[in-house]
Amino acid sequence: SDNYLFEILPRKEILDPLMLLYFENFETTFRILHQPSFWDEYNKFWQDLETGSPGFVAILLLLASMVSCLSSREQPKYVGAFSPRENWVSWIEACDLWLNLQSQKHLNLANFQIRCLILLSKQMIMVKEKQAWTSATSLLSFSISAGLHRDPSLLSGRISIFDQEMRRRLWGTIVEIEIQASIDRGVRPFSTDLPFDCPPPSNLDDVEFSITSEQLPKEESSISFTGTPFLSNLHRSRSYRTALISIINNPMSDLQYEEVL
Repeated sequence: SDNYLFEILPRKEILDPLMLLYFENFETTFRILHQPSFWDEYNKFWQDLETGSPGFVAILLLLASMVSCLSSREQPKYVGAFSPRENWVSWIEACDLWLNLQSQKHLNLANFQIRCLILLSKQMIMVKEKQAWTSATSLLSFSISAGLHRDPSLLSGRISIFDQEMRRRLWGTIVEIEIQASIDRGVRPFSTDLPFDCPPPSNLDDVEFSITSEQLPKEESSISFTGTPFLSNLHRSRSYRTALISIINNPMSDLQYEEVL
């Protein structure tokens, strides 16, 4: 339930360093959240908990579960029937169950963000690792059914400039998660021949646009370091990488190692 998510949320003094740890370690690779708007909502949430949405609480729980294993100064010890990892797993499971109860008629950005964070959280603390590939392909299929693979500018006038850019970031992240899961599983990525027209995310720092932006500024060159160049540049090599992964993992191929090199 919504109330249960609020009940299991750790205290602010515990979450503060974990949130910083997440942005330092994950948002430089995958782009799921927008830092300024996140911190704005985060600060407002702690000023008045009743104004917080259950979706935002789910995001906080998933971020905490994802990076808690990075923040422990001492090796976690198993005591009786409880260990820190079991606590993190319970947060993920609660968010997973809560998400399954939500309506899919009117999906917002938080819905896709939570789905990405659930996958990454499970990978970080090795929860159902053998299901990582099927979970990634399910997320890809779900995103396609929701139209995330289409150019968000087609929805111009119906969604904001901010939402359009975040959709580009989330689509790029979801495709890369699926490709990585395919490498780990040793299979051909489903996204190899997938037709989509969603452009790569703009190479912009988060501070350069906001929820109220009416247009995006001119993006930086591909060699300029912002908060997004890694994901943006991955788009350029995607067709080569998926082709190579497909060749290597084709069971009908007698490709020789020298040919792969």
